[in-house]
Amino acid sequence: MLTQTLKLWDCKLLSILHRGTTNPLLDTTITFISGSLVWSIPIIALVVYGFLGKRKRAFNALILMGLSVGATDYLCGHQLKPFFERIRPCHGECPTPLVTACGGQYSFPSNHAANGMAIAAATLFTLTAPWQCAFLGLAFLVGYSRLYLGVHYPGDVLAGYFAGASVTAFVFLFTSFLKRLIPYFAQAKSAS
Repeated sequence: MLTQTLKLWDCKLLSILHRGTTNPLLDTTITFISGSLVWSIPIIALVVYGFLGKRKRAFNALILMGLSVGATDYLCGHQLKPFFERIRPCHGECPTPLVTACGGQYSFPSNHAANGMAIAAATLFTLTAPWQCAFLGLAFLVGYSRLYLGVHYPGDVLAGYFAGASVTAFVFLFTSFLKRLIPYFAQAKSAS
């Protein structure tokens, strides 16, 4: 009963989002935002930022982003989607105007939203407010793009955001723990 109610709400929200919003320029822009190349611009800016003197901060951000996206992508794409088996709205469950190819069979949670939020959440642990705002804004745009394109339900995107932020928090805490643990083992080895 609860799953049917959630599906109904997701479908209603998606149809509300699609009322009169499509046009050729927006279609092209949103399709670009939904692609993986959109992340290259801020990542390159972060690399340049690192070369301009903030090496440790930029390096830590890039490492955390890489580890988090790898873990998030695996969790969502290889564990959660096959477990929940929620069919994408573009495969007929909730017909919407489709701007791009539908993609894989399953939609829950959205990998695009999860990976985008994993990248953005990494900035919360490593960078300053301007970077955080830029990366979070882009993550939210990517999530919206998945709704606009008709390939995900709102619940898929929200679950993706939650998964990406949670995995990044776990990776950050785990790597922080390891950073403290490694000097401890180095001291113990040198003392013996």
